[in-house]
Amino acid sequence: MATARLLLRRYLKGEIDETEWEFRKKEPMYSGGPINLRRFLDQEWQNTGGMDHTCLAIGYYLYSISFLPLGSAATLQPGMALPAVGDLLTRERFFHRAHSVQKQAKALMGNPLFLEIGNSAFSQLRRVERTKETALIWKENNGPPAALGDRVWTPMERAVAGIVH
Repeated sequence: MATARLLLRRYLKGEIDETEWEFRKKEPMYSGGPINLRRFLDQEWQNTGGMDHTCLAIGYYLYSISFLPLGSAATLQPGMALPAVGDLLTRERFFHRAHSVQKQAKALMGNPLFLEIGNSAFSQLRRVERTKETALIWKENNGPPAALGDRVWTPMERAVAGIVH
């Protein structure tokens, strides 16, 4: 919700052009949140005193929300006033979106491969390989590759490469 209001404010001030605004209105939004992993801990370990020790059992998951919540503010134009929060997202729509996120979390946690999906050694393997490849290129060139530029990418260009964080 805060993202929608921030982007709308920027659009109304003229800081975001029409092309980017139309893209952002339709683009799915991704966010993340913590997952309590305690219920997945080994029961025998817990029964023999494992929970008497400090144990951080928190995972992280990404969830998607289908589009930017704008409500009646979707038709506003630059120069118009920023509407109240309730005009962007009704209470009913808020709960609908919250249930969607909850459903996604339950589906992930109910997956038989849930722990393997979240295990950093498994899920981050490609990221480690990509980082290593990049580091070796930088080392070989004694700095960044010549093709690497300082040009600022538009959100549309960044979205083609994957999730924009």
